[in-house]
Parts: sequence; C-alpha cells; structure tokens
Amino acid sequence: MSINPLMELASAKRIASLPSDAKAALDDLLGELSAHADRLAEHSWRRRKGPMAAYWRAVAVYARHTKRLCRMEHKMCRCGDWFVGLPSQSDCDLCRAWDRIGAIPANRKEP
Repeated sequence: MSINPLMELASAKRIASLPSDAKAALDDLLGELSAHADRLAEHSWRRRKGPMAAYWRAVAVYARHTKRLCRMEHKMCRCGDWFVGLPSQSDCDLCRAWDRIGAIPANRKEP
C-alpha cells in the first residue's frame, strides 16, 4: 500500500498519459490550492474553528496527493512489464513484493 491513497486508484494512473503542459498546469493549480487551504486551516484554527480547520487541512493534504500524481510516468520494470509510477520507482508492485519476501521470479532480469 502506498502512502498516497490516490495511487491505488486505477483512474489516477491515466494522469501519466496527459501531455506535459497539461500536467504542469494541473500541478500549478493543485500547488496553489494546497497552499491556500493550508492558510485557511491555520486561520480557522486561530479562530478556534476546529471542524473548519480540519476540513481545510484535509483539502490541503488531498491537493498535495493529487499534485504528486502529476509526476507519474510510464516506465518499464526489470521484469519487462510496463507500469505507471513516480520517477523514484524502478520496479512494479509485483517485483517489489518479490523483493520483500526475498525471492526472484523466473522472468525478472537483474541489472
């Protein structure tokens, strides 16, 4: 399971197929939304409006989660399968699971 719950959604992976200028515009929008929601959460907290502070904090967190989806790209795993992941990911979910249990599947190519 990913720390970003949106990464688990099948429809979120379509963002990797968007043109780079569309991803950049979406990234900017979500960055602004996150910063604005953080400011509103702090303002609400100072005014002792706890439920509104929690709401705006949640908006900020999900805006950041969605913003990270804009960095996703199509990649090829060492096993030869294509997957959608962040630039820091080098293996698909299945190969990472194999690594956790210490086994190597027959079709996996070692570097």
